[in-house]
Amino acid sequence: MSERLTQRDIARLARVSQTTVSLVLNNRTAASARIPTETRDRVLKVIRETGYVADPLARRLLQQRNQILGVFTYESVFPSASADFYHPFLSGIEESAEELGCDLLLFTSAPVTDGHRLVFHENNRLRIADGSLLLGRRIPATELSRLVSENYPFVSVGRRNNPALSDGTSTVIPYVGANYTTATATVTTRALQLGHQQLAFVGPGQGAESSADRLLGFHQVAPPRPTPRTTRSCGARNRRGPALLPL
Repeated sequence: MSERLTQRDIARLARVSQTTVSLVLNNRTAASARIPTETRDRVLKVIRETGYVADPLARRLLQQRNQILGVFTYESVFPSASADFYHPFLSGIEESAEELGCDLLLFTSAPVTDGHRLVFHENNRLRIADGSLLLGRRIPATELSRLVSENYPFVSVGRRNNPALSDGTSTVIPYVGANYTTATATVTTRALQLGHQQLAFVGPGQGAESSADRLLGFHQVAPPRPTPRTTRSCGARNRRGPALLPL
Protein backbone atom coordinates (compact mmCIF):
# COMPACT_ATOMS: atom_id res chain seq x y z
CA MET A 1 0.00 0.00 0.00
CA SER A 2 1.27 3.46 -0.91
CA GLU A 3 -0.74 5.24 1.78
CA ARG A 4 -0.06 4.97 5.49
CA LEU A 5 -1.66 1.91 7.03
CA THR A 6 -4.31 2.45 9.66
CA GLN A 7 -5.80 0.25 12.36
CA ARG A 8 -8.84 -0.12 10.12
CA ASP A 9 -6.64 -1.66 7.41
CA ILE A 10 -5.09 -4.06 9.92
CA ALA A 11 -8.54 -5.04 11.18
CA ARG A 12 -9.75 -5.75 7.64
CA LEU A 13 -6.71 -7.87 6.77
CA ALA A 14 -6.89 -9.82 10.05
CA ARG A 15 -10.68 -10.16 9.79
CA VAL A 16 -11.28 -8.68 13.24
CA SER A 17 -12.80 -5.49 14.61
CA GLN A 18 -10.82 -2.29 14.92
CA THR A 19 -11.35 -2.45 18.69
CA THR A 20 -9.58 -5.81 18.80
CA VAL A 21 -6.60 -4.37 16.93
CA SER A 22 -6.46 -1.45 19.36
CA LEU A 23 -6.51 -3.76 22.37
CA VAL A 24 -3.71 -5.90 20.96
CA LEU A 25 -1.57 -2.89 20.07
CA ASN A 26 -1.95 -1.28 23.50
CA ASN A 27 -1.45 -4.58 25.28
CA ARG A 28 -4.45 -4.09 27.55
CA THR A 29 -3.92 -7.03 29.88
CA ALA A 30 -7.44 -7.36 31.30
CA ALA A 31 -9.15 -6.86 27.96
CA SER A 32 -6.62 -8.91 26.02
CA ALA A 33 -7.38 -11.89 28.23
CA ARG A 34 -10.77 -12.06 26.53
CA ILE A 35 -9.18 -12.16 23.07
CA PRO A 36 -8.55 -15.72 21.85
CA THR A 37 -4.88 -16.53 21.40
CA GLU A 38 -5.49 -17.47 17.76
CA THR A 39 -7.09 -14.08 17.06
CA ARG A 40 -4.31 -12.21 18.81
CA ASP A 41 -1.64 -14.12 16.89
CA ARG A 42 -3.42 -13.39 13.60
CA VAL A 43 -3.45 -9.66 14.32
CA LEU A 44 0.24 -9.67 15.25
CA LYS A 45 1.06 -11.67 12.10
CA VAL A 46 -0.62 -9.03 9.89
CA ILE A 47 1.21 -6.26 11.75
CA ARG A 48 4.57 -7.95 11.15
CA GLU A 49 3.87 -8.69 7.49
CA THR A 50 2.67 -5.16 6.68
CA GLY A 51 5.28 -3.36 8.79
CA TYR A 52 2.52 -1.38 10.48
CA VAL A 53 3.68 1.17 13.04
CA ALA A 54 1.17 2.73 15.39
CA ASP A 55 0.87 6.51 15.34
CA PRO A 56 2.82 7.56 18.47
CA LEU A 57 0.79 10.76 18.90
CA ALA A 58 -2.49 8.86 18.83
CA ARG A 59 -1.21 6.34 21.37
CA ARG A 60 -0.06 9.12 23.68
CA LEU A 61 -3.43 10.82 23.46
CA LEU A 62 -5.11 7.52 24.27
CA GLN A 63 -2.86 6.98 27.27
CA GLN A 64 -3.02 10.67 28.24
CA ARG A 65 0.76 10.66 28.46
CA ASN A 66 3.43 12.55 26.53
CA GLN A 67 6.23 10.14 27.51
CA ILE A 68 8.20 13.20 28.59
CA LEU A 69 10.06 13.27 31.89
CA GLY A 70 10.77 16.75 33.21
CA VAL A 71 13.90 17.74 35.13
CA PHE A 72 13.81 20.93 37.19
CA THR A 73 17.00 22.12 38.87
CA TYR A 74 17.02 24.91 41.41
CA GLU A 75 20.62 25.73 40.54
CA SER A 76 22.37 25.89 37.18
CA VAL A 77 23.74 22.53 35.99
CA PHE A 78 25.74 23.58 32.92
CA PRO A 79 28.56 23.05 32.29
CA SER A 80 28.47 19.70 34.07
CA ALA A 81 31.97 18.35 34.64
CA SER A 82 32.47 14.77 35.76
CA ALA A 83 33.20 16.01 39.29
CA ASP A 84 30.16 18.26 39.42
CA PHE A 85 27.52 17.63 42.11
CA TYR A 86 24.78 17.09 39.52
CA HIS A 87 26.72 14.93 37.07
CA PRO A 88 25.94 11.47 38.54
CA PHE A 89 22.27 12.37 38.98
CA LEU A 90 21.87 13.60 35.40
CA SER A 91 23.69 10.56 34.02
CA GLY A 92 21.41 8.20 35.93
CA ILE A 93 18.27 10.10 34.88
CA GLU A 94 19.31 9.97 31.22
CA GLU A 95 20.02 6.23 31.37
CA SER A 96 16.71 5.43 33.08
CA ALA A 97 14.69 7.63 30.72
CA GLU A 98 16.23 5.82 27.75
CA GLU A 99 15.26 2.45 29.23
CA LEU A 100 11.68 3.68 29.74
CA GLY A 101 11.42 5.15 26.26
CA CYS A 102 10.90 8.67 27.60
CA ASP A 103 12.27 11.98 26.39
CA LEU A 104 13.89 14.33 28.88
CA LEU A 105 12.84 17.96 29.16
CA LEU A 106 15.06 20.28 31.18
CA PHE A 107 13.06 23.27 32.37
CA THR A 108 15.23 26.36 32.02
CA SER A 109 12.70 29.18 31.52
CA ALA A 110 12.16 29.79 35.25
CA PRO A 111 13.51 33.17 36.38
CA VAL A 112 16.57 33.13 38.63
CA THR A 113 16.38 35.02 41.92
CA ASP A 114 19.41 35.14 44.22
CA GLY A 115 20.97 32.30 42.25
CA HIS A 116 17.93 30.01 42.52
CA ARG A 117 15.05 29.17 40.21
CA LEU A 118 11.43 28.82 41.28
CA VAL A 119 8.95 26.38 39.75
CA PHE A 120 5.93 28.65 40.04
CA HIS A 121 6.09 31.74 37.89
CA GLU A 122 3.97 33.29 35.15
CA ASN A 123 5.53 31.12 32.44
CA ASN A 124 5.38 27.83 34.34
CA ARG A 125 5.21 24.95 31.83
CA LEU A 126 5.74 22.00 34.14
CA ARG A 127 2.52 20.36 32.92
CA ILE A 128 4.12 19.64 29.55
CA ALA A 129 5.86 16.71 31.20
CA ASP A 130 4.06 13.67 32.59
CA GLY A 131 6.04 14.15 35.79
CA SER A 132 9.26 15.76 36.95
CA LEU A 133 12.34 15.19 39.04
CA LEU A 134 13.47 18.05 41.27
CA LEU A 135 17.13 18.62 42.02
CA GLY A 136 18.58 21.21 44.32
CA ARG A 137 20.50 21.62 47.53
CA ARG A 138 17.73 23.73 49.02
CA ILE A 139 14.15 23.52 47.74
CA PRO A 140 11.56 25.89 49.25
CA ALA A 141 8.96 24.06 51.33
CA THR A 142 6.25 26.31 49.88
CA GLU A 143 6.93 24.99 46.38
CA LEU A 144 6.91 21.37 47.51
CA SER A 145 3.61 21.87 49.33
CA ARG A 146 2.01 23.49 46.30
CA LEU A 147 3.14 20.72 43.96
CA VAL A 148 1.56 18.16 46.29
CA SER A 149 -1.66 20.15 46.69
CA GLU A 150 -2.01 20.46 42.90
CA ASN A 151 -1.49 16.69 42.50
CA TYR A 152 1.47 17.14 40.18
CA PRO A 153 3.53 13.92 39.95
CA PHE A 154 7.08 14.64 41.04
CA VAL A 155 9.95 13.13 43.00
CA SER A 156 12.64 15.09 44.78
CA VAL A 157 16.20 13.82 44.54
CA GLY A 158 17.39 13.97 48.13
CA ARG A 159 15.46 13.76 51.39
CA ARG A 160 13.06 16.61 52.08
CA ASN A 161 11.33 17.45 55.34
CA ASN A 162 7.55 17.26 55.23
CA PRO A 163 6.46 20.91 55.47
CA ALA A 164 3.65 21.83 57.86
CA LEU A 165 0.37 23.17 56.50
CA SER A 166 -1.80 25.95 57.89
CA ASP A 167 -4.22 23.43 59.43
CA GLY A 168 -1.45 21.83 61.48
CA THR A 169 -1.04 18.76 59.28
CA SER A 170 2.05 18.04 57.19
CA THR A 171 2.58 17.36 53.51
CA VAL A 172 4.35 14.10 52.64
CA ILE A 173 7.04 14.82 50.08
CA PRO A 174 7.93 12.00 47.64
CA TYR A 175 11.70 11.70 47.46
CA VAL A 176 14.54 9.30 46.82
CA GLY A 177 17.73 9.81 48.76
CA ALA A 178 20.75 8.26 50.40
CA ASN A 179 20.71 7.29 54.08
CA TYR A 180 23.40 9.75 55.14
CA THR A 181 22.69 9.21 58.85
CA THR A 182 23.57 5.50 58.74
CA ALA A 183 26.47 6.06 56.32
CA THR A 184 28.09 8.70 58.54
CA ALA A 185 27.56 6.60 61.66
CA THR A 186 29.22 3.63 59.91
CA VAL A 187 32.27 5.67 58.91
CA THR A 188 32.56 7.15 62.41
CA THR A 189 32.32 3.70 63.98
CA ARG A 190 35.10 2.47 61.72
CA ALA A 191 37.32 5.37 62.77
CA LEU A 192 36.81 4.46 66.43
CA GLN A 193 37.57 0.81 65.72
CA LEU A 194 40.88 1.87 64.16
CA GLY A 195 41.86 3.52 67.44
CA HIS A 196 41.09 7.18 66.78
CA GLN A 197 40.08 8.94 69.99
CA GLN A 198 39.48 12.53 68.98
CA LEU A 199 37.03 12.95 66.09
CA ALA A 200 35.71 16.06 64.43
CA PHE A 201 32.78 16.64 62.11
CA VAL A 202 33.67 18.97 59.24
CA GLY A 203 30.64 20.34 57.43
CA PRO A 204 27.72 22.76 57.82
CA GLY A 205 25.55 20.33 59.77
CA GLN A 206 22.51 22.44 58.97
CA GLY A 207 20.59 23.89 56.04
CA ALA A 208 19.99 21.06 53.59
CA GLU A 209 18.47 17.89 55.06
CA SER A 210 21.45 15.84 53.89
CA SER A 211 23.82 18.04 55.92
CA ALA A 212 21.73 17.68 59.06
CA ASP A 213 21.52 13.91 58.54
CA ARG A 214 25.31 13.61 58.37
CA LEU A 215 25.75 15.49 61.65
CA LEU A 216 23.07 13.35 63.29
CA GLY A 217 24.87 10.17 62.25
CA PHE A 218 28.13 11.51 63.66
CA HIS A 219 26.60 12.35 67.04
CA GLN A 220 24.96 8.92 67.26
CA VAL A 221 28.39 7.27 67.45
CA ALA A 222 31.08 9.83 68.36
CA PRO A 223 31.89 10.08 72.07
CA PRO A 224 30.83 13.34 73.73
CA ARG A 225 33.43 16.08 73.81
CA PRO A 226 35.14 16.31 77.21
CA THR A 227 34.76 19.54 79.17
CA PRO A 228 37.98 21.58 78.78
CA ARG A 229 40.09 21.51 81.96
CA THR A 230 42.05 24.39 83.47
CA THR A 231 45.49 23.86 85.03
CA ARG A 232 47.77 26.05 87.13
CA SER A 233 51.52 25.84 86.51
CA CYS A 234 54.13 27.39 88.87
CA GLY A 235 51.74 30.01 90.06
CA ALA A 236 51.21 31.26 86.54
CA ARG A 237 47.84 32.23 85.11
CA ASN A 238 45.31 29.55 84.19
CA ARG A 239 46.07 27.59 81.07
CA ARG A 240 43.63 25.41 79.17
CA GLY A 241 44.34 21.74 78.63
CA PRO A 242 45.09 20.22 75.25
CA ALA A 243 43.11 21.69 72.36
CA LEU A 244 40.18 19.61 71.18
CA LEU A 245 38.81 19.58 67.69
CA PRO A 246 35.32 21.13 67.50
CA LEU A 247 32.35 18.90 66.86
